[in-house]
Amino acid sequence: MLKVRFFPSSKLTSRLFLALFIALSLPSNSLAEGLKITASLDAISAYSLSDGDDQGFDLNIRSAEMMLYGSVDHYFDGVLNFAGHTENGEFVLELHEGYISVNRLLPYSNLKVGKFFLGVGRLNQFHQHEWPFIDAPKAHKVFFSDEAVADTGIEYTLIAPMDHYLSLTLGVTRNYCYGHCHQDIAKPPRPLMYGHLKTFFSQSTQKGLQLGLSFINRKNSEDIQTNLVGIDATYKNRQGKRLKWLLQSEVYFQHQDNIPSSVKKTEHIGGYSHIQYGFNPSHMLGLRFDGFSQIDREFETVAQHRGQFDYGFTPTYTWKPSEFSSLRFAYQVNINTLEGEADEVIQLAQLQFNYILGDHPAHEF
Repeated sequence: MLKVRFFPSSKLTSRLFLALFIALSLPSNSLAEGLKITASLDAISAYSLSDGDDQGFDLNIRSAEMMLYGSVDHYFDGVLNFAGHTENGEFVLELHEGYISVNRLLPYSNLKVGKFFLGVGRLNQFHQHEWPFIDAPKAHKVFFSDEAVADTGIEYTLIAPMDHYLSLTLGVTRNYCYGHCHQDIAKPPRPLMYGHLKTFFSQSTQKGLQLGLSFINRKNSEDIQTNLVGIDATYKNRQGKRLKWLLQSEVYFQHQDNIPSSVKKTEHIGGYSHIQYGFNPSHMLGLRFDGFSQIDREFETVAQHRGQFDYGFTPTYTWKPSEFSSLRFAYQVNINTLEGEADEVIQLAQLQFNYILGDHPAHEF
């Protein structure tokens, strides 16, 4: 039997979930004006094709989300999003996002307060079911998490008052937890700070290129300091409802200090590039290339460098009969290399199905 747990506060979260469920059950004309409701389900199955790995067919609910969003009043907008996933045989439900935003008080500005995905990079600002591929690249898993880093804090975005689009996002969050965790771990010495500088080049109403530069600075409760910088690029070419071409890429460099081991610092670099062609509005074929390396890797016993580079590729076929559902199949091949050792080859076949009920907030690009 599947058990359900609520985080962080069982009573409070369960009551909010019940209220959300009742709201979803109400007729649309009984809801407040401007209030929108959405629910989504993301189911995946993975089958290992690697030698010696005996893994049978298994279907898992990766995530189920229910969201309320809309205008609070003539100044503020609000988002309340609960998400759940299966973890060790239990369905864990928690507050995924809950924030209020305002873009009507200060000119060329947007202010966000609450719990939200950090406004950096590309993938980190999207839910998994909105990605153009099934699984996260290794670099994203190491630098962020399997999905995205969310935290509680304040985020401010300024759009430059000029003809060419240029925006700067700055944020400060609690930094008690980085990545996927259900509760505060320990008090950090300082908050997490991040920024994202973004620009956009438009060829027409159907074509455009978005470029971004991100940074994250944090120090955890163990005094490990992490600096992460990266660039992201997204190009889209549409023909009516058909997304003919999509090119999406991110590359990051991470430096960590004060690591409690014989190696006092580490440096990693990694990223991905994904190219996708749409045959028509419903059928798309994509190919993603991944790369990741610890560029200062050494032997544990002597200060001798060991070359290490992990790479992979993932072809993905997508059938999207409408904007509310999609079916994906992917074949993932990852090769992990380390100087002096045999290469490790990991092959994985993946199937994903997701759908959306109700409205869904649109992204900028």
